[in-house]
Amino acid sequence: MESFLRAFSALLLISSILWAELSLEKVKVQLNWTPQFEFAGIYMAKELGLYAKEGLEVEILPGTPNTRNQMARKLENGEIDFGISYGGILAEGARIKILGALYFMVTKGAMKC
Repeated sequence: MESFLRAFSALLLISSILWAELSLEKVKVQLNWTPQFEFAGIYMAKELGLYAKEGLEVEILPGTPNTRNQMARKLENGEIDFGISYGGILAEGARIKILGALYFMVTKGAMKC
């Protein structure tokens, strides 16, 4: 009886792992430019499996020079689920929601102390 319970428990564990893999929600994230250090956190979270732990299968789409001009249309048409863009996207009349705003400042100089 004890060996049956162990086998049954193992079967339940394997089934739950497989079910979790099958039930991941697929989402597409569009970057506004080609892969670079600015997006390291997004790629690292995928690599570490952090999205999967939250039930997401994330496809990261690299940007091109034209991506910024197409972001609003892609969001509204459902081609992508999330997009990283600049504030001007709101001026284009898109009916989208902003999840967060980041302030990015380019360092123009460095000093050693």
